[in-house]
Amino acid sequence: MKHVLTLSIAVIILYACTACIEKNPISSIFYEKAYNSYNQNDYSSAFINYQKAAGLGDTEAQYHLSHMYLDGKGTTKNESEGIIWLQKSADNGFVPAQVSLGLRHQFGAGVSQDPAKAYTLFLLAAQAENPDAQFLLASLLATGQGTAKNIKEALKWFRIAKSNGFPIPPHLLTLNGVSSIGKNQSIEKQQVEKQPSKKEQIAEIQGGLTKLGYKPGPIDGLLGKKTSNAIMLFQKKHGLVIDGKPSNLLLINIIKALE
Repeated sequence: MKHVLTLSIAVIILYACTACIEKNPISSIFYEKAYNSYNQNDYSSAFINYQKAAGLGDTEAQYHLSHMYLDGKGTTKNESEGIIWLQKSADNGFVPAQVSLGLRHQFGAGVSQDPAKAYTLFLLAAQAENPDAQFLLASLLATGQGTAKNIKEALKWFRIAKSNGFPIPPHLLTLNGVSSIGKNQSIEKQQVEKQPSKKEQIAEIQGGLTKLGYKPGPIDGLLGKKTSNAIMLFQKKHGLVIDGKPSNLLLINIIKALE
């Protein structure tokens, strides 16, 4: 189960949404300082400034602060504090936080395992046009986790996710395909098994970033500092949440930028 969770989270791309609360001028200053510090690997300063912006109600800063606690960057690792800030960000309408918290409730990672809460969070994010949440919502509807099983509704959300750029396998775009999902294998697991390995994904991202002039270093499939920094620069330019992490949606945006 933990293996499936790790892979599922790796697939999820957490990007900024138009529904987010607008930053006030003071929190914007702290957020920009935090971003610049994080980009320079000065995690202590990033933590301090994200904390200040988060305290002023900046939902994106609350999300980043939660992950600094969860990852132990710039501060002592503290899962409970990280969950508190993740919850605040989600409650305040930040879509990536809703998706991340939903995944945690789906698998019981640091919070109670509660598919019903996961369903509610995925629904909120899906309605805000987040393709990852749309896929996850469809998964719960197709298997009856956290909500009544509804194959037609699941198919609708799979198709919406596909139209918004999520790589849905062809068999999940038909009524028969969704109906035939095995009870002993989650859709997330089926989806992950169809994805390339993490090293292959990183190498493809590195290749795309190189073509776009971001200088991620050698195309070796390894997530080093140069690759992470290049990802963050790309994420900033294209309005994505800046975390320096590889993901499917990041790769989709890189491919679109190359077209």
